[in-house]
Amino acid sequence: MLKKNLIFIITLFIFGCSTVTTGPVDNDIDDTPIQTVDVPLKYSDSILEIKNIEKQIERYEPSLQSPITIHNKDQERYFSYIEAYDAKVQEQEDQAIELKKTGRLELIPGRSYSFLLESFCVHGKTPRPVKGDGLKIAEMKGPAKEYLPSMLEMYAKLNITQSNMQALIWSLLAGLKFDELSDIQQKNLKLFYPDAQIRFGNRQIENLGRDIFDSILPDEINNTFNNLWDLKQSVLSFQDNFKKLEEIMAPTELRDAIALGWTKSDDGYFIKASSENGYSKVKIEIYIPDDISKRAPQAENKIFFTPSKYIALPGKGQRLGLSSKLIKFKKNATAETCEKLKKWRPNQCKEISSLIRERILDLSDPKNFPNTRYASPPNPEKMIEEETDCSHFTHQIYHRAGINFPYVSTTTIACLKNFNEINQKKAMPGDLVLYPSHIAILNKNGKTISSTIGGTKRLSTLDRNDPEFTTSIKELDIHTFGNPKFFRWSCK
Repeated sequence: MLKKNLIFIITLFIFGCSTVTTGPVDNDIDDTPIQTVDVPLKYSDSILEIKNIEKQIERYEPSLQSPITIHNKDQERYFSYIEAYDAKVQEQEDQAIELKKTGRLELIPGRSYSFLLESFCVHGKTPRPVKGDGLKIAEMKGPAKEYLPSMLEMYAKLNITQSNMQALIWSLLAGLKFDELSDIQQKNLKLFYPDAQIRFGNRQIENLGRDIFDSILPDEINNTFNNLWDLKQSVLSFQDNFKKLEEIMAPTELRDAIALGWTKSDDGYFIKASSENGYSKVKIEIYIPDDISKRAPQAENKIFFTPSKYIALPGKGQRLGLSSKLIKFKKNATAETCEKLKKWRPNQCKEISSLIRERILDLSDPKNFPNTRYASPPNPEKMIEEETDCSHFTHQIYHRAGINFPYVSTTTIACLKNFNEINQKKAMPGDLVLYPSHIAILNKNGKTISSTIGGTKRLSTLDRNDPEFTTSIKELDIHTFGNPKFFRWSCK
């Protein structure tokens, strides 16, 4: 303890001209055994589901080589999986937006979360984790806590690349002062802290302190500073060569992954973390029990996950800083698919008359669907009275009203030439309302009718016998799913 206090005091003196003490990341659980728990029974892994859906898309994609027709079952399956994929990707997109905007993710009771975060090595010259390493999650401690969490939260907003951010982190953790940073690192650091030149100090003062204390420090403490000095020299030598810097600061290690199961957080939710790609990507899995409200009171009576507060530690190797940047998947529909859909034409086209509009509204009335579950993709053997999603519901309602077209996903329906975008002022009941990953039918009262997951707790996805189950078919405000676009069936 005396040695640690002495080192800390001397460090403060040497780095005393700066208002921030740069230095290592620490935590409280390096050597603490951690108790794991079984996988939560209701947990579902969105990342795994996305990967499984991708396989089904690849399976049915060859069906698009033939002309698009109304009754091609393989084409319907293809677009069903596209719809399911895009719905999952939209969940990831929504979480990414929330993290980027606020730096934290609100955790809803009864929900599962699975996402990938950009991560950073925060312990120089230590082997990086291997893919599949289980990671302990601990709050960040040590001098870096003063500045690093806010940087891990903000860098994506400032459009700093992951490699440039990593190089800057290594430089600061090695104790480099502002004057020692490369031009690009100085520029980036000023984006976080306009007063960075003062806040992070000057190397001339540090060198003076080094010369003074070399002559008076005990050998043991001097060795500690020599190690830090060696780390600094490595960073200084390769600031502009990231590949070489990476080899020195996070060397690879050939070994098997060290697994770690689920753990229970102090806030009462379950969490699992694992290395997805060495040190640069971490998979986070979270499950929030329905009874989480029994926990100790939280700020705003809500519970949040704030990634930049934490570091992740493998059983062996480099500790990682978690960022607030969620790695997103891309929507799956391709330009080639859209071009094929543009070629489709009905053999006999029926205009959408006022009588057909009335028929559409009567057929889509939520009163007709008290037991409809939401599922994406839905079971193709089940009627929409039993199970559906937004695109299948809309397609079936139009089909029952006498307007026939091939089933396509929400992201591709606008490719059909018979649907033309119209101005909101011209939209009429029975027209389609399209959102980034949702589709609905415009009702007479200006609201929309569609199949939904049932709010933040996804109550429409529950088993129909569950007391909390609510029907998927809802009438909702027109802006519930974001800014709408309006489309009308036309035979022109």
